[in-house]
Amino acid sequence: MMDIRKKFWENSQILKSFETRATSEYITNVLDDFIKKDPEIKVLDIGCGAGRYTRYLHKAKVSVIGLDRHLDMARSLIRENIPFVKADMDAIPFLNNTFNLILSVGVLHNALSFEEFRRSVFEISRLLVKNGYCLCSIFTSDIISNDLKMIEKNLFLILNDLPMLLLSKEQIDDVFFENNLSKVRIVNEHVTDVGTGNRYVYTVLFQKQ
Repeated sequence: MMDIRKKFWENSQILKSFETRATSEYITNVLDDFIKKDPEIKVLDIGCGAGRYTRYLHKAKVSVIGLDRHLDMARSLIRENIPFVKADMDAIPFLNNTFNLILSVGVLHNALSFEEFRRSVFEISRLLVKNGYCLCSIFTSDIISNDLKMIEKNLFLILNDLPMLLLSKEQIDDVFFENNLSKVRIVNEHVTDVGTGNRYVYTVLFQKQ
């Protein structure tokens, strides 16, 4: 499945679609609030892809680093000299207590197992300073559309064989809580059509205790 995941995210058509994807206002509104409160904030964008939020923050003169496991996804960031690091979301090469805010937008459901998901949330907690925040947007199991084929508990394949871990909102909240990250508020919940089926999008702001 690792090769399948690499093949999907480094496909030229997928790359192009992400490079032209717009930011979501419910995400940028939260980012703007953080910038207003602290212009010196340090941000990590985990699974930045083509960098729509990394670039948004960089343009706002914020100290931000984009991180993704697929180098090809971040080519445009690299060309623009925007800070980028190639790494997996469950093994991030930064010291503890480095960032004030971590973004994880449309990323954590790409875990290949529940354990990878838990390790990734542990990394988020480890990297955040005390009272730091994580803004997480993730697909949940609230909608299981016909394009999804279950291969084991919580793990599905979509039509192009890309694996996807879909957990309930309660499971997501519990893993964050186990890692000392408390839910501050639900930022947004909605259903989106990804082309092959519908996904339930759960966007939450967590804070490290």
